[in-house]
Amino acid sequence: LEALKDRLKEIDYNDPAAPEDHLMLNVNLAHQKLSQYYAKFDEAPVYYAATVLHPHYKHHLKAL
Repeated sequence: LEALKDRLKEIDYNDPAAPEDHLMLNVNLAHQKLSQYYAKFDEAPVYYAATVLHPHYKHHLKAL
C-alpha cells in the first residue's frame, strides 16, 4: 500500500484525466484499518496459533 500511496501523491488532480481525489482518501482509510488489524494480531498470539492450526490454512503453510 505504501507504493500506491506514494504514486497517488504524485498525481495532479487538476488534470481532467486524473482519477478522482477520493481514491487517495480511501487508500489511506484502508491502510489505517489494516494497521489496526495488524496491531490486534500483535496483541494476541492466539491468532497466530489459530491460523496455523486451521485445516485450510495449514495446506498453504506447507506450500511455503
